[in-house]
Amino acid sequence: MPISIAELIKAAGMTPPAFPQELLVYGAGNKGHQICGELLARGIGVPAVLDAAATPGQRCRGIPVFTPAAWLANHDAATMAVVVAIHNEHTPIPPVLDSLRNTGFARVLTPIDLYDAFPDLDLHYWLAPRRFYLPFAQELERLAGMFGDRSSREWLEAVLRFRLSGDYACLPAPGLHDQYHPADLPRWPEKLRFIDGGAFTGDTLLQLEAAGYAFDAIAAFEPDLGNFKELVRNSARFGSAISLPCGLAECTKRIGFTEGMGGGSHIDSNAAEQITCVALDEALPGFQPNLIKLDVEGAELQALQGAAQTIARYRPALAVSLYHHPEHLWRIPFLIDSWKLGYRFHLRGHAQSSFDLVLYALPA
Repeated sequence: MPISIAELIKAAGMTPPAFPQELLVYGAGNKGHQICGELLARGIGVPAVLDAAATPGQRCRGIPVFTPAAWLANHDAATMAVVVAIHNEHTPIPPVLDSLRNTGFARVLTPIDLYDAFPDLDLHYWLAPRRFYLPFAQELERLAGMFGDRSSREWLEAVLRFRLSGDYACLPAPGLHDQYHPADLPRWPEKLRFIDGGAFTGDTLLQLEAAGYAFDAIAAFEPDLGNFKELVRNSARFGSAISLPCGLAECTKRIGFTEGMGGGSHIDSNAAEQITCVALDEALPGFQPNLIKLDVEGAELQALQGAAQTIARYRPALAVSLYHHPEHLWRIPFLIDSWKLGYRFHLRGHAQSSFDLVLYALPA
C-alpha cells in the first residue's frame, strides 16, 4: 500500500508543546551541554542534570549532575518535567523514555519536543521541528513512490512517521551489523573496485572483508588526520588500497573542518583548520569503480555532484548516507534519479533513531 504523506501529517498533528519554565535535563553528554545552554539562554531554569554515569561533583554548564537515584532521594519526580538530551546513533531512546515515565515525572519531553518548541535551534543531523516537513509534502509523496521493495517502503514510512510524530517507538530495529552490505539486497560485484568516501578508520573495508568480499582496487578518502592514521594502518592489509587525507566535494577546494571528533569530525565553515576537498571526477578519472560509498558528514550532495561524470560513465552501485540533514532524505535520491541512469532505490537503517540511514542505489 502506498504511503499517504497527507495522512501521516494529519495523524501526527503539528501543535508544538508548551515548554515548562523549569525542568531537568537527562543526559550530560555533548547534547546535554548544548541543551542546557539553549534553555538557560531562553531563561528556562535547569536545577539539575540527571545522568546514569554521573560522578560526585560533576557539573554541566555549571549545573550539578546527579544520578537519577541520587536526585530522587531528595526530590519528588511528580513535581518536575524532564527533557531527554540524548541524540546519537548508539542509545535506544524508547527504554529511556519508558524508565523516566515509570519514575513518575510530571512530563517527559524528547529532543523533537525541544525543537518543536524552539524552531530557531540549528538543525542537527536529521533533527528538526516536526513542522519543518510541512512544505515538502509533495516531495515526500514523490519519494514514497521511488522505492519498489517492501523493506524500503516500511523503512521510509517508519522514518516519516517518527519524524512527523516524534514517537521514537515508530522505528523498527536497525540492521546494526550489515551497513553498506545489507543481507537482503543483491551482493555487490566481485571483485570490488571500491571508492570509500568518509572512510573513517577503514571500518567499512574491514566489514566488507568480513562479509566475504575481495577487492580489485580501493580508493579511501578521510580528511581527519587522526582517523587517517588508523585508516592507513587498517588498509595496509589490502595491497591495492590508496588512502588519501582529503574530503569530497563538487570541486577541488579548501574548506573549514572540525577534526579530532572521531566519526563526528565534520565540515565547518567557521573552523580555523582547513582541509582539501576534491571532486572524484578530477581525482580519479580512470578508476572505474563498481561501488561508491559516501558518508561524508553532510557533504553527500556535493560529493555526488563532483562524481557525476564517473557515475554516468561506469554506473557503480551507490551507498549514500541520508541522515546528516533532514532534506537529504529526498534531495539525494532526487539528484541521482535526475541523471536518468536507471538506478533502483532501496532504503535501510543501521543505527538508533534513524541515524545511519542509507540509500542503496543499484544499477539496473
